[in-house]
Amino acid sequence: MHNWHTAVALYTFCIYIIFITVAYFILFKSPVNTLLTPAKRPHDRNFVSKISNHQSTILTDTNTRDLLIVTTVSAGFVDRLENLIGSIHYHEPHRTIIVFDLGMTNSQRSRILCMASVQVENFPFDAYPSHVTYLQFYAFKALVLKEAFEKYRWKTKAIFYLDAGCELRSSLDPIIKAIKIHGYFLTGQKTFIINRTDDQTFVALNVSKSSFSIGKYYQVAACILGFSTNHSGFYKNILIPFIACSLNSDCIAPLTSRSSTTHHFDQSILSIIVYKAGYIVERSERFFGDFGSPFELDKIMVIFSRRWHCPKVYTSEVVFRNICNYSSIFAFHSPIENVHELTAVYPCGKLTLLKLSSFKIELPVYQVHRLIFISYFLLMIGLYCTLSHITYRAWLSTARTKQRRMIKMN
Repeated sequence: MHNWHTAVALYTFCIYIIFITVAYFILFKSPVNTLLTPAKRPHDRNFVSKISNHQSTILTDTNTRDLLIVTTVSAGFVDRLENLIGSIHYHEPHRTIIVFDLGMTNSQRSRILCMASVQVENFPFDAYPSHVTYLQFYAFKALVLKEAFEKYRWKTKAIFYLDAGCELRSSLDPIIKAIKIHGYFLTGQKTFIINRTDDQTFVALNVSKSSFSIGKYYQVAACILGFSTNHSGFYKNILIPFIACSLNSDCIAPLTSRSSTTHHFDQSILSIIVYKAGYIVERSERFFGDFGSPFELDKIMVIFSRRWHCPKVYTSEVVFRNICNYSSIFAFHSPIENVHELTAVYPCGKLTLLKLSSFKIELPVYQVHRLIFISYFLLMIGLYCTLSHITYRAWLSTARTKQRRMIKMN
């Protein structure tokens, strides 16, 4: 009987070790840990503390004449967009935001439309070549600028484009000032043009690759740029060639670049065009900060690239319209529900869609991984209890058999 007790104890211990080991790799090992337990950098903690004491601005009117903010989004990046909109509501509460829809779901679109000072435009994919529909080529970027310019040039003095993965960290005043002085605002990146551009793109733009091998020709950010709507020079020298190259798949996305991880598509062609035209590029990292930027820049940071990283600190600052409805995220083809039920911070990660007949659920990867871990946890507990019960019953049966034998022998 003592041997059975030892066997059960060893068995229980082994199951426990296996369970803890798997749980450790799920929770604490990369890359899953960045989704399950998003680490807050020091500046994020400071901003979260600042935001928690901030009173949301009630948006009653917006300023379109001075500056119009434009961005784009597809279904997998709505969490980033909400963070961007929240940062604009926080730092520039009266700015109009134009969101070009590249493929949101109906529930996502109706939710975004419920956000104050936000307008949604359909991007006209049918009006452009087929390669534009492949979002990974980023050919839509220049065309979005074209669409915004043509529709809003008479309604605003300047257009400022930001990728959904960006966030404002302070007022846009220094950028507005730069646009007023130069007629445009361009900022740099930390990568070199020559290292992030396919050879065929140089050929298509009729420039020599060797001319970018001398000196520090850093890439120009295609995710952060602004221009005056009455600055004909920028439209002629930058936007027109940017649009022309984006419409030509051999220019923006040559066949040799499509299996490459180094070609930066829209950013590569914009960089070449800007340097070729001799335009000024802002090199201060406060305008294109990221997670590699020095912490001391946080005090003067204007734009920060958060992308997929957690936490999305500004999503709680999104201001919703007073009267608005949206399609439920958990949808049984039911009537629409009030938007204010989901004003909490939107989790990190790309959106995962799961459809089962009439039931539809939309969850970010962040929540999906947690559900997987919870399911695993419950499954392991169930398995452990079942095996322990079977082991106990086997031990009890063996013990009773031995007891009966001993009684017969006596």
